[in-house]
Amino acid sequence: MMQLEHLQPYAVVDDGPFLRIIFDYAYLRLNVDEETYQFIPTESCEIFINKDLNKVHNLFDVFTFENGEEVLHMTVIDLMHIKQFRSALHRLVHSFYEKRTKIPAEEVTAIIEELEKGNILRLIDEAIDEGDEGSFLELTNRLTEYKGTVEEP
Repeated sequence: MMQLEHLQPYAVVDDGPFLRIIFDYAYLRLNVDEETYQFIPTESCEIFINKDLNKVHNLFDVFTFENGEEVLHMTVIDLMHIKQFRSALHRLVHSFYEKRTKIPAEEVTAIIEELEKGNILRLIDEAIDEGDEGSFLELTNRLTEYKGTVEEP
């Protein structure tokens, strides 16, 4: 029986179309028939996740594990057949994306409103420079939507 004992990447790198999950000594261990096999980076040491498809790209790369004198060679696809490995890899990829993309909606709304307010102020300055009273009045009215005020000199 084969089980995942430990999976912790050495590094996770956002590399263009791929998310590279890199392993090193002591970062990946398997339990095979109650014996612990330690990952050794002799052949492959990375798993490539295609970010567009959310799929493992290098299924046929070989990972090497050792327990004393015994050496075990496994392809990434073999590792993916271990349920705990798949689950751990999924959590790892999911947490990586969560850390990078999680911005509270209120924060996004506040940033957009601030940018729009700044744009209106710039357009008001432009309307003043051009003597365009109609645009000036329209823009100052729109500014009040953002609780903005026209600053007096």
